[in-house]
Amino acid sequence: MMTVTFGSNPNSSTVTWTATQGTFYYISAGSYSAFSTTGNIVLSVTSTDSDGDGFGDACDNCVSTANPTQANTDGDAAGDACDACATDPNKLAPGVCGCGVADVPTTYYADDDSDGFGDAGSPLAGYTCIVPSGYVADNSDCDDTQLLYTDNDGDGFGTGSPVACGVADNTDCDDAALLHADVDGDGFGAAANAACGIADNSDCDDTQFLYADNDGDGFGAGAPVACGVADNTDCDDSQNLYADGDGDGFGAGAPVACGVANNTDCNDAQLQYADADGDGFGAGAPVACGVADNTDCDDSQNLYADTDGDGYGAGAPVACGVADNTDNCPTTFGIVGSACDAGPGFVLGQLDASCACVGVQCTTNLTLDITMPAFGTLPTWELREDATNILVQSGGGGFANPGVNQQNHLLAGW
Repeated sequence: MMTVTFGSNPNSSTVTWTATQGTFYYISAGSYSAFSTTGNIVLSVTSTDSDGDGFGDACDNCVSTANPTQANTDGDAAGDACDACATDPNKLAPGVCGCGVADVPTTYYADDDSDGFGDAGSPLAGYTCIVPSGYVADNSDCDDTQLLYTDNDGDGFGTGSPVACGVADNTDCDDAALLHADVDGDGFGAAANAACGIADNSDCDDTQFLYADNDGDGFGAGAPVACGVADNTDCDDSQNLYADGDGDGFGAGAPVACGVANNTDCNDAQLQYADADGDGFGAGAPVACGVADNTDCDDSQNLYADTDGDGYGAGAPVACGVADNTDNCPTTFGIVGSACDAGPGFVLGQLDASCACVGVQCTTNLTLDITMPAFGTLPTWELREDATNILVQSGGGGFANPGVNQQNHLLAGW
């Protein structure tokens, strides 16, 4: 407190005010007169020293506390004697946070999942120097009920340290790429994302191996592929194969895994043979379509049964027989008009339309002259019908003299 008195009693004037330390004040006095008497102005300045340390209150850095040295370590407005934070130029008292720490008001947020990120909906007022247990200064947590993790590849699976916003799953084996489950272990993954797996997601069925079916028969082969068929038993996936039930090299029916490429077999339950002459009897190697019988003795022509052995056949074609089918007497040797043996007393007969042998009675002798060079045995002889080789007459034998020996016989026989 500063007090300035002008003049002396009884004619004095006093002005009192609170001076500010370090501020200069100027007093200007004008002229005055009193009964035409001239005098001097008397200026009396009085300073208050509340703590009695020799420094007036206007200049004392500790007005209420004696500070005779006026020490002020931190250089603030208060000397060390009255400064509770003598080394902190920003504080005169410890406050909430203590000397050296600013009392900065702030808001904290509940961190229920302890991930370092708080819930904006659960604020608590405080100071920066004191962090309440269970609270953090951050309020960016998208879900404070669980830990969240970075999901860089957007597959729903995260990894690394907890973050404010992300996904709850932290099992991602590679968060830089989408991964897919490979349940069947074929190197191809399913369409859905998985935490750990492979990058490929082209597997059409991840529950089983699939194989390439190049010929489209439903049977595959080779190494597993992403899309194909489950069966890998195809013996040749470059072409359709067919069952060859009779083992003739010709198949039939729907494609099978292993078989033959030819599917033209008309009957795969039995071997069939070419029937070139159309008689119902085949021959040669098996063919795709033909007849089951392969006993044809000559498949280049129809053959007929020759039951009487005369070289003429008749009836329906048979597997083995003769090519001639003109036998109109199938149970009698020869055909109508052929020579036949009419029996003793008849010359060679002829088969009539009813296949009966009709002969002509014999009236002619047969005389044979056999010349012997010396005594000996006569040679035997036979007379046969030229066309049929039927025996007509025979003779000879017995002893004979040298020279001509005559043999007499009826032409009809004996």
